[in-house]
Amino acid sequence: MKNPQMLEENPEELAEENPEFQENRKERKIWVKLIVLIGILCFAIVTMLKLRGGKVLQKLKDMVNAETTETVNATEKNQSILDMLEAAEQENTDISAVLGNTENSEDIGSIENMESAVKVNTSADTAVQQPVYIEPVKIADTYAEAGTAVIFSCYYPEAVSYNWETYNILTKSWESIESVINIDELQRQASIITITVNKDVKDIMIRCTVHMADDTEQIDVASLYTIPEIKQIKADSSYTANAGRYLCSKEIPVNVTYQNGTTDNLIGVYGLVFVEKAENREFSTNEIGNNVETITTVNTEHCYSYIGTDDKELILRYRCKDRVCDTNLLVNGKDLEAPQITGVEISDFAISNIDEPVKVNVSIHAEDNDTPYPYLEYAFLPTGSEPQESDWGKKMSFEKEITKNGIWIAYCRDQSGNVAKQEKEIIAVDQKAPEIKVRLENNDWCQSNKIIVDAKDELSVLFSFVCPETGEDSGWIERNEYSVSRNSIWKIQAKDAAGNIASEEITISNIDSQIPVIKEIREGAYQNEDNN
Repeated sequence: MKNPQMLEENPEELAEENPEFQENRKERKIWVKLIVLIGILCFAIVTMLKLRGGKVLQKLKDMVNAETTETVNATEKNQSILDMLEAAEQENTDISAVLGNTENSEDIGSIENMESAVKVNTSADTAVQQPVYIEPVKIADTYAEAGTAVIFSCYYPEAVSYNWETYNILTKSWESIESVINIDELQRQASIITITVNKDVKDIMIRCTVHMADDTEQIDVASLYTIPEIKQIKADSSYTANAGRYLCSKEIPVNVTYQNGTTDNLIGVYGLVFVEKAENREFSTNEIGNNVETITTVNTEHCYSYIGTDDKELILRYRCKDRVCDTNLLVNGKDLEAPQITGVEISDFAISNIDEPVKVNVSIHAEDNDTPYPYLEYAFLPTGSEPQESDWGKKMSFEKEITKNGIWIAYCRDQSGNVAKQEKEIIAVDQKAPEIKVRLENNDWCQSNKIIVDAKDELSVLFSFVCPETGEDSGWIERNEYSVSRNSIWKIQAKDAAGNIASEEITISNIDSQIPVIKEIREGAYQNEDNN
């Protein structure tokens, strides 16, 4: 057999040895041509994509930012589609290479198909994200122009469900209206409804029933009023708001001037927003060497604005469709919320019937939204006395002399001067004896009876039952009744915790303990003798 190397050097001999060689050679030439054609086609497609790359990249970015329903499976390095697209734009990378980095790349054949592949799921993040602010959102009276689609929002942190209704004047009944859950500006899962204002209807009553986790209900009721077309709004030069909270634009009172020339002062105008400005300054040099300062101003509209303790300048804007009118507003942030007293404790003390002050230890537990604990101040005074500056102290536990019985008030003051108070009833000096009423259980003839004492006093009461005739003495007992078996005179006493004693006597004469005596028996009749 010939050497294969020799056959390769002599094709004619190889053809003679292998008759199928010529046929295979033709097939290889066909495949080569096909591969070349495919390569040319791919090159043309790639060139086209490069020319349109900027527009396609922007389209993909818009879809990434707009869609929030599906999760993107990124590369092993957890790089998002948006990051890959931006990197591709900077490096002028081929789009097909970028899309090829995703696990769904083989399903992508067009912009429409890409849309489903590059959706970013933020719903999972939204579900676990805590609200920025958990203050309840209650529905309130709202004023809007005809044709406006008004959104009512309701939120309670403890809510389980919301039931919305509107009142039908014709049927005189409440009718249910559909609602949806929406994440508001402060990341609260609020229940919302949308009602379009009808120019022929002056007002619409709205009711929202909130079902809480503890099986209680909260019912909010408000009205939607139709107002004429607004020409101009004006707010007071300054507005004082509680610091440490988010202020809603609808809370601001405004003076409204309508297109018909009439005016009104309203709280709850729909379409009011806060406008916050942010400026960005960039410095550069032009072609002839002059310094150039470029200022970019960004106006952002918000429904809420956080108010601190510093003054805050805002623009209050009314927007209705394409019409916009602004007014300047200075918000003064102050702590307007009083502390919360969570408990008042009074130490044990002996109640006396001697009219003199009694020393006790008072502990006032409180908390405040702004003032730290060490800076809270406390006072404890009888009702009718307003605390003077000398009455305040920084210790939450202190000694106090109780000079009178009755209602005492525990006070707590924060650094802004807000004062909270809580009442406490104290009986320290008791010189009044209990009020008693003595009675018998049975007023008819009986073989034994029971003495019952009804006593009334501010303090606890002990009872004493004494019969000098028989020598019986119950001592001081807690029971207010005592059983007797013979007629006699009893001395009843009631003593309160201060030692004040009330006394009363009662005579018992309806006990019959003797059996009848038979004196004579006659035929057909008998005669007996009894005391009663």
